[in-house]
Amino acid sequence: MPLFGFIGDDELAKSDALEKAIEKWLGPESDSYARELYFGEELDPYVIAQSYDTMSLFAPKKAILIRGIDKTSASSQEVLLSCFKQSNDGVAVFAEATKWDARQALRKYFSKHGTWLESKAPKAWDIPQWLNTRARVKYSRILSISDASYLKDLIGIDLNDLDMELSKLDTFLPEKSPILAKDIEEMVSPRNADIFVFQNSMGMRDKAKMLHSLRSLVDSGDPAFLLCMRLYSHCLTLLRICSCLQKGKSDKEIADELQLNYYFHFRTQRYAEQAKSRPLALWKKIVSRLSRMELDFKQGRLSERFEIELAFAAMM
Repeated sequence: MPLFGFIGDDELAKSDALEKAIEKWLGPESDSYARELYFGEELDPYVIAQSYDTMSLFAPKKAILIRGIDKTSASSQEVLLSCFKQSNDGVAVFAEATKWDARQALRKYFSKHGTWLESKAPKAWDIPQWLNTRARVKYSRILSISDASYLKDLIGIDLNDLDMELSKLDTFLPEKSPILAKDIEEMVSPRNADIFVFQNSMGMRDKAKMLHSLRSLVDSGDPAFLLCMRLYSHCLTLLRICSCLQKGKSDKEIADELQLNYYFHFRTQRYAEQAKSRPLALWKKIVSRLSRMELDFKQGRLSERFEIELAFAAMM
Protein backbone atom coordinates (compact mmCIF):
# COMPACT_ATOMS: atom_id res chain seq x y z
CA MET A 1 0.00 0.00 0.00
CA PRO A 2 1.41 3.44 -0.94
CA LEU A 3 2.19 5.62 2.08
CA PHE A 4 3.23 9.27 1.87
CA GLY A 5 4.39 11.42 4.78
CA PHE A 6 4.62 15.22 4.60
CA ILE A 7 6.15 16.99 7.57
CA GLY A 8 7.50 20.47 8.26
CA ASP A 9 6.62 24.09 8.96
CA ASP A 10 6.72 25.40 5.39
CA GLU A 11 2.97 25.08 4.88
CA LEU A 12 3.01 26.37 1.30
CA ALA A 13 5.66 23.97 0.04
CA LYS A 14 4.05 21.12 1.97
CA SER A 15 0.59 21.80 0.55
CA ASP A 16 1.95 22.08 -2.99
CA ALA A 17 3.81 18.79 -2.64
CA LEU A 18 0.72 17.12 -1.17
CA GLU A 19 -1.50 18.22 -4.03
CA LYS A 20 1.01 17.08 -6.64
CA ALA A 21 1.40 13.69 -4.97
CA ILE A 22 -2.36 13.14 -4.69
CA GLU A 23 -2.93 14.23 -8.29
CA LYS A 24 -0.16 11.94 -9.49
CA TRP A 25 -1.73 9.03 -7.59
CA LEU A 26 -5.32 9.60 -8.69
CA GLY A 27 -4.70 11.16 -12.08
CA PRO A 28 -5.38 14.76 -13.16
CA GLU A 29 -9.04 14.14 -14.03
CA SER A 30 -10.05 12.37 -10.82
CA ASP A 31 -13.32 13.29 -9.12
CA SER A 32 -13.68 14.60 -5.58
CA TYR A 33 -15.22 11.34 -4.31
CA ALA A 34 -11.85 9.65 -4.86
CA ARG A 35 -10.44 11.81 -2.04
CA GLU A 36 -11.20 11.60 1.66
CA LEU A 37 -10.01 14.15 4.20
CA TYR A 38 -9.68 13.58 7.96
CA PHE A 39 -8.26 15.71 10.78
CA GLY A 40 -6.07 14.16 13.46
CA GLU A 41 -7.70 15.70 16.54
CA GLU A 42 -11.20 14.48 15.71
CA LEU A 43 -10.80 11.42 13.50
CA ASP A 44 -12.35 8.04 14.26
CA PRO A 45 -9.71 5.45 13.34
CA TYR A 46 -12.34 2.78 12.73
CA VAL A 47 -14.01 4.95 10.09
CA ILE A 48 -10.66 5.24 8.29
CA ALA A 49 -10.07 1.49 8.66
CA GLN A 50 -13.45 0.74 7.10
CA SER A 51 -12.82 3.23 4.27
CA TYR A 52 -9.40 1.72 3.69
CA ASP A 53 -10.93 -1.70 3.15
CA THR A 54 -13.75 -0.43 0.90
CA MET A 55 -13.14 0.58 -2.71
CA SER A 56 -15.36 3.07 -4.51
CA LEU A 57 -17.61 1.85 -7.32
CA PHE A 58 -16.81 5.01 -9.29
CA ALA A 59 -13.02 5.25 -9.06
CA PRO A 60 -10.23 2.69 -9.41
CA LYS A 61 -8.09 4.43 -6.77
CA LYS A 62 -8.67 6.22 -3.52
CA ALA A 63 -6.62 8.82 -1.61
CA ILE A 64 -6.97 9.17 2.16
CA LEU A 65 -5.49 12.40 3.52
CA ILE A 66 -4.97 12.79 7.26
CA ARG A 67 -4.04 16.33 8.30
CA GLY A 68 -2.42 16.77 11.69
CA ILE A 69 -1.75 13.07 12.10
CA ASP A 70 0.64 13.95 14.94
CA LYS A 71 -2.40 15.11 16.95
CA THR A 72 -4.14 11.73 16.91
CA SER A 73 -4.25 9.81 20.19
CA ALA A 74 -1.92 6.88 20.86
CA SER A 75 -4.84 4.43 20.75
CA SER A 76 -5.99 5.79 17.38
CA GLN A 77 -2.50 5.47 15.96
CA GLU A 78 -2.40 1.83 17.06
CA VAL A 79 -5.62 1.13 15.13
CA LEU A 80 -4.31 2.96 12.06
CA LEU A 81 -1.00 1.11 12.19
CA SER A 82 -2.78 -2.24 12.30
CA CYS A 83 -4.97 -1.16 9.39
CA PHE A 84 -2.17 0.17 7.18
CA LYS A 85 -0.13 -3.00 7.58
CA GLN A 86 -2.79 -4.78 5.51
CA SER A 87 -2.06 -4.59 1.78
CA ASN A 88 -4.42 -2.58 -0.43
CA ASP A 89 -2.83 -1.35 -3.64
CA GLY A 90 -5.88 0.70 -4.60
CA VAL A 91 -5.63 3.07 -1.63
CA ALA A 92 -2.88 5.55 -0.83
CA VAL A 93 -2.58 7.25 2.55
CA PHE A 94 -1.19 10.79 2.77
CA ALA A 95 -0.23 11.89 6.28
CA GLU A 96 0.54 15.52 7.10
CA ALA A 97 2.05 17.09 10.24
CA THR A 98 4.12 20.04 11.35
CA LYS A 99 6.07 17.84 13.74
CA TRP A 100 5.72 14.12 14.32
CA ASP A 101 7.46 12.31 17.16
CA ALA A 102 9.97 9.95 15.53
CA ARG A 103 9.56 7.51 18.44
CA GLN A 104 5.93 6.71 17.61
CA ALA A 105 5.33 3.36 15.94
CA LEU A 106 3.11 4.77 13.18
CA ARG A 107 5.70 7.42 12.37
CA LYS A 108 8.42 4.75 12.17
CA TYR A 109 6.24 2.64 9.88
CA PHE A 110 5.68 5.58 7.50
CA SER A 111 9.41 6.35 7.50
CA LYS A 112 10.35 2.77 6.71
CA HIS A 113 7.67 1.80 4.20
CA GLY A 114 6.54 5.11 2.70
CA THR A 115 7.73 8.12 0.75
CA TRP A 116 8.81 10.89 3.09
CA LEU A 117 9.11 14.61 2.39
CA GLU A 118 10.21 17.27 4.89
CA SER A 119 9.52 20.94 4.16
CA LYS A 120 11.34 23.42 6.40
CA ALA A 121 10.39 27.07 6.38
CA PRO A 122 13.31 29.34 5.46
CA LYS A 123 15.06 31.49 8.03
CA ALA A 124 14.41 35.21 7.74
CA TRP A 125 17.70 35.84 5.93
CA ASP A 126 16.93 33.08 3.39
CA ILE A 127 13.51 34.44 2.40
CA PRO A 128 14.78 36.43 -0.64
CA GLN A 129 16.12 33.17 -2.09
CA TRP A 130 12.81 31.47 -1.23
CA LEU A 131 10.93 34.23 -3.06
CA ASN A 132 13.24 33.93 -6.05
CA THR A 133 12.57 30.18 -6.25
CA ARG A 134 8.83 30.51 -5.57
CA ALA A 135 8.42 33.10 -8.34
CA ARG A 136 10.28 30.90 -10.82
CA VAL A 137 8.74 27.53 -9.93
CA LYS A 138 5.12 28.45 -9.20
CA TYR A 139 4.57 31.57 -11.29
CA SER A 140 7.21 31.17 -14.05
CA ARG A 141 8.50 34.66 -13.25
CA ILE A 142 12.00 36.03 -12.83
CA LEU A 143 12.49 37.87 -9.51
CA SER A 144 16.01 38.95 -8.67
CA ILE A 145 17.37 38.43 -5.17
CA SER A 146 17.71 42.20 -4.65
CA ASP A 147 14.09 42.84 -5.65
CA ALA A 148 13.01 39.86 -3.52
CA SER A 149 14.77 41.53 -0.57
CA TYR A 150 12.78 44.68 -1.30
CA LEU A 151 9.51 42.69 -1.30
CA LYS A 152 10.43 40.94 1.95
CA ASP A 153 11.21 44.21 3.68
CA LEU A 154 7.85 45.63 2.61
CA ILE A 155 5.73 42.65 3.61
CA GLY A 156 7.62 40.82 6.35
CA ILE A 157 8.52 37.17 6.79
CA ASP A 158 5.10 35.50 6.72
CA LEU A 159 5.28 33.11 3.74
CA ASN A 160 1.53 33.20 3.12
CA ASP A 161 1.54 37.00 2.92
CA LEU A 162 4.53 36.95 0.59
CA ASP A 163 2.97 34.35 -1.67
CA MET A 164 -0.26 36.38 -1.84
CA GLU A 165 1.76 39.35 -3.09
CA LEU A 166 3.50 37.17 -5.69
CA SER A 167 0.09 35.93 -6.81
CA LYS A 168 -1.18 39.52 -7.10
CA LEU A 169 1.86 40.58 -9.10
CA ASP A 170 1.48 37.52 -11.34
CA THR A 171 -2.19 38.40 -11.97
CA PHE A 172 -1.61 41.99 -13.06
CA LEU A 173 1.74 41.80 -14.86
CA PRO A 174 1.98 40.83 -18.54
CA GLU A 175 2.54 37.13 -19.12
CA LYS A 176 6.16 35.99 -18.71
CA SER A 177 7.44 39.47 -17.80
CA PRO A 178 9.86 39.62 -14.84
CA ILE A 179 8.86 41.06 -11.48
CA LEU A 180 10.84 44.27 -11.07
CA ALA A 181 11.31 46.74 -8.22
CA LYS A 182 9.09 49.30 -10.00
CA ASP A 183 6.28 46.74 -10.15
CA ILE A 184 6.62 46.03 -6.43
CA GLU A 185 6.65 49.75 -5.67
CA GLU A 186 3.46 50.31 -7.70
CA MET A 187 1.43 47.28 -6.56
CA VAL A 188 2.61 46.33 -3.07
CA SER A 189 1.78 48.24 0.10
CA PRO A 190 3.78 47.75 3.32
CA ARG A 191 2.02 45.46 5.80
CA ASN A 192 2.98 47.59 8.79
CA ALA A 193 4.94 50.83 8.56
CA ASP A 194 5.86 50.55 12.25
CA ILE A 195 8.22 47.67 11.52
CA PHE A 196 10.37 49.98 9.37
CA VAL A 197 10.42 52.61 12.12
CA PHE A 198 11.33 49.90 14.65
CA GLN A 199 14.26 48.41 12.77
CA ASN A 200 15.53 51.69 11.29
CA SER A 201 15.44 53.50 14.64
CA MET A 202 17.44 50.60 16.08
CA GLY A 203 19.92 51.10 13.26
CA MET A 204 20.08 54.85 13.88
CA ARG A 205 20.31 54.38 17.67
CA ASP A 206 17.15 56.41 18.30
CA LYS A 207 15.94 54.77 21.53
CA ALA A 208 12.79 56.87 22.00
CA LYS A 209 11.50 56.20 18.49
CA MET A 210 12.45 52.51 18.74
CA LEU A 211 10.53 52.03 21.99
CA HIS A 212 7.49 53.89 20.67
CA SER A 213 7.32 51.72 17.54
CA LEU A 214 7.98 48.57 19.60
CA ARG A 215 5.01 49.34 21.86
CA SER A 216 2.82 49.95 18.83
CA LEU A 217 3.83 46.62 17.29
CA VAL A 218 3.29 44.71 20.54
CA ASP A 219 -0.11 46.39 21.01
CA SER A 220 -1.13 45.31 17.50
CA GLY A 221 -0.38 41.67 18.39
CA ASP A 222 3.01 41.08 16.81
CA PRO A 223 4.80 38.29 18.75
CA ALA A 224 8.10 39.37 20.29
CA PHE A 225 10.01 36.46 18.72
CA LEU A 226 8.89 37.51 15.22
CA LEU A 227 10.03 41.08 15.86
CA CYS A 228 13.32 39.65 17.05
CA MET A 229 13.66 37.60 13.86
CA ARG A 230 12.99 40.67 11.70
CA LEU A 231 15.51 42.71 13.66
CA TYR A 232 18.09 39.90 13.49
CA SER A 233 17.81 39.83 9.70
CA HIS A 234 18.04 43.63 9.54
CA CYS A 235 21.08 43.87 11.84
CA LEU A 236 22.82 41.02 10.03
CA THR A 237 22.46 43.00 6.81
CA LEU A 238 23.84 46.12 8.51
CA LEU A 239 26.77 44.07 9.83
CA ARG A 240 27.60 42.96 6.29
CA ILE A 241 27.28 46.52 4.99
CA CYS A 242 29.57 47.75 7.78
CA SER A 243 32.16 45.15 6.78
CA CYS A 244 31.96 46.24 3.14
CA LEU A 245 32.25 49.92 4.07
CA GLN A 246 35.44 49.18 5.99
CA LYS A 247 36.85 47.74 2.76
CA GLY A 248 36.16 51.04 0.97
CA LYS A 249 33.28 49.85 -1.20
CA SER A 250 30.64 52.27 -2.47
CA ASP A 251 26.93 51.99 -1.72
CA LYS A 252 26.17 50.69 -5.23
CA GLU A 253 28.97 48.13 -5.03
CA ILE A 254 27.61 46.92 -1.68
CA ALA A 255 24.06 46.73 -3.04
CA ASP A 256 25.27 44.56 -5.92
CA GLU A 257 27.39 42.34 -3.68
CA LEU A 258 24.70 41.80 -1.04
CA GLN A 259 21.89 41.67 -3.63
CA LEU A 260 19.98 44.57 -2.10
CA ASN A 261 17.80 47.10 -3.87
CA TYR A 262 19.93 50.24 -4.10
CA TYR A 263 17.06 52.74 -4.30
CA PHE A 264 15.01 51.25 -1.47
CA HIS A 265 17.70 50.07 0.95
CA PHE A 266 20.32 52.81 0.50
CA ARG A 267 18.42 55.87 -0.70
CA THR A 268 15.09 55.46 1.08
CA GLN A 269 15.93 53.39 4.18
CA ARG A 270 19.51 54.75 4.55
CA TYR A 271 21.12 51.40 5.32
CA ALA A 272 24.66 52.76 4.89
CA GLU A 273 24.07 55.45 7.53
CA GLN A 274 22.62 52.85 9.87
CA ALA A 275 25.62 50.57 9.35
CA LYS A 276 27.98 53.42 10.24
CA SER A 277 26.23 54.00 13.59
CA ARG A 278 28.27 51.22 15.26
CA PRO A 279 31.66 49.58 14.78
CA LEU A 280 31.78 46.11 13.24
CA ALA A 281 32.61 44.44 16.57
CA LEU A 282 29.48 45.90 18.16
CA TRP A 283 27.28 44.76 15.27
CA LYS A 284 28.59 41.23 15.80
CA LYS A 285 27.65 41.39 19.48
CA ILE A 286 24.15 42.66 18.65
CA VAL A 287 23.53 39.89 16.10
CA SER A 288 24.73 37.30 18.61
CA ARG A 289 22.50 38.77 21.32
CA LEU A 290 19.44 38.78 19.03
CA SER A 291 20.02 35.12 18.24
CA ARG A 292 19.88 34.29 21.97
CA MET A 293 16.89 36.59 22.51
CA GLU A 294 14.83 34.78 19.90
CA LEU A 295 15.23 31.54 21.85
CA ASP A 296 14.39 33.35 25.12
CA PHE A 297 11.17 34.70 23.59
CA LYS A 298 10.15 31.33 22.16
CA GLN A 299 10.75 29.58 25.48
CA GLY A 300 8.85 32.22 27.46
CA ARG A 301 11.79 33.52 29.47
CA LEU A 302 11.06 37.09 28.34
CA SER A 303 7.28 37.30 28.36
CA GLU A 304 6.40 40.46 30.29
CA ARG A 305 6.10 43.71 28.37
CA PHE A 306 8.75 45.52 30.41
CA GLU A 307 11.15 42.58 29.87
CA ILE A 308 10.63 42.81 26.11
CA GLU A 309 11.27 46.56 26.11
CA LEU A 310 14.36 46.26 28.30
CA ALA A 311 15.78 43.47 26.12
CA PHE A 312 15.62 45.58 22.96
CA ALA A 313 16.59 48.84 24.67
CA ALA A 314 19.76 47.24 26.06
CA MET A 315 21.17 47.03 22.54
CA MET A 316 20.92 50.75 21.85
